[in-house]
Amino acid sequence: MYVLRPLPVIWLLLLLSGCMVSEQIGEPIGRGRHLRPSEDVTIHFDTQFNRILLFGRSAALVGLAFWIFSAFGKKPIAILVAVGAGGFAGWLVINDYPALTDYHIEVAPSGLVLIIPPEPEIRIPWESIETMELAGYEWASVGGGTRLTPFGHQRVVGVELPDWETMDITLTGGQKHTINLKRLSVEHRQIFSNALIKRAGLVEEK
Repeated sequence: MYVLRPLPVIWLLLLLSGCMVSEQIGEPIGRGRHLRPSEDVTIHFDTQFNRILLFGRSAALVGLAFWIFSAFGKKPIAILVAVGAGGFAGWLVINDYPALTDYHIEVAPSGLVLIIPPEPEIRIPWESIETMELAGYEWASVGGGTRLTPFGHQRVVGVELPDWETMDITLTGGQKHTINLKRLSVEHRQIFSNALIKRAGLVEEK
C-alpha cells in the first residue's frame, strides 16, 4: 500500500502556489525624503527565478502523474488524477510562458511602451496622453511612514498602499487603452504609475 509522504506533498503544494514575480529596471532617484521614482522604468518577468518556478512546478506535476501511474496502476481514479495533473502542468506553461518571455512595459524618453500578451505591442508618445485613471481594489497593507501620492502630494500612511488592477489611458484623439496591472506586484504598480505620470506631465484633477 502506497502512502503519500507529508514533506513531498507540502513541497509540491508550495511550488504550485507560487506565482511569477515582476522585475524592475530603473531604480528610484534620491534618498530619504527626497526619494522619487525614476523617470525611466521597465517592468518584465524574464528572470531566472521565474523560469525555475514556471518549469519546475510543471515538472513536479508531471513527476506526480508518473508516480501515480507507477504506484496505483491502471485504476480509473488514478488515471483520472494523473491525466489531470499532466494536463494542468501543460496549461501552466501555456498560460504563463508568454508573460515570461514577452511581457514588457516601459516608461521611456520617447513614450510609453506596452507589450502585454496576448495584446499587440502599443507605443504611445507622451504628448498624446491626455488623461490617466487608476481602478481596482482600494488598499493593500504595508508598513507605516509617509509617501507621495501618484500626483506628488505627500500623505501619511499606516497600512495603506493603492492596489490598482487596471489603468485607463485616454489619448488626445479620444482613443482609450486599458492596461491590466494584475500580474505586477503592488509596489511595481505604484512605481510604474508614478513614472508614467511624471513623464507624461499629468496633474491631479480636483
